[in-house]
Amino acid sequence: MKTILVPTDFSAPAGKAMELAERLAKQSGAAMHLLHAVDVPSTWRDGRFSTAVLATKSTKAQHELYPEARERVGAARQQLESQTLRLSKKGIKATYTLATNAAWKEVVDATGRLNADLVVMGTHGAGALEEAFLGSHAQRVIRMARVPVLSLRHSAGSRLERVVMLADPGEKGMEKALNRLMSVLEGPRMRFHLLWVNTPGRFIDTYSAEDQLGGLMKRMEGIAGMSIVNHYSVAEGAIAFALRNNMDAIAVATHGRNGASAFLNPSIAEALANQSPLPTLSLRLG
Repeated sequence: MKTILVPTDFSAPAGKAMELAERLAKQSGAAMHLLHAVDVPSTWRDGRFSTAVLATKSTKAQHELYPEARERVGAARQQLESQTLRLSKKGIKATYTLATNAAWKEVVDATGRLNADLVVMGTHGAGALEEAFLGSHAQRVIRMARVPVLSLRHSAGSRLERVVMLADPGEKGMEKALNRLMSVLEGPRMRFHLLWVNTPGRFIDTYSAEDQLGGLMKRMEGIAGMSIVNHYSVAEGAIAFALRNNMDAIAVATHGRNGASAFLNPSIAEALANQSPLPTLSLRLG
């Protein structure tokens, strides 16, 4: 892993994501790139003004027409510079981007521009009232990003070694996706556990599920075990299993926006990100 992208709105959940990203960066030797989005008027962002008189003004003069936006941009830049300096003092190569307005799109675009291997971001979770950067934007990033996204609501535990992986053995591309998810959390002490959650709407008998999961497990390296549980909800079943079995994180592959499978519907990854007390690692298939 070479580059970790960390979107931030400087909130408490973002700070927890930053801490986890630092741990992963030190472990892998990866660089960190911070991204913050500021809400500004459209004319500030693109320089288009409605009159010829304003259009003749310099960029600095145009920006001075919006003192509140200028203040927000300046404060954000100062925080980003402070954070990157702090990381550099810890031996982590760090850079930042100060974006405007369309936060989730900036994150998705940045994954390609930076060739990022992983996005680590906090989320306010289900029922949060905040309209900040890490609200609905986190869900859109999970849906649209083509790189693994590690999201968390609370501080990650001191241990990040046991990961339960939601798996649909019959799904095309599942093995490749799970291997990619495993690669961003690689380490000598890592243990991955395959899980199938049987629900009323997506039920497979135990013997068939065992055969399919067992076949997938044999084709993959680093899988320590597999389990099948029954629950009315995939996300809640996965969370209950993870907590009961002392797991450190939950991983899932999702179809993104166009998924047809109920099991791999993007709402599963989003529900995990919103509800799980454990970090959630997701990857869009296709």
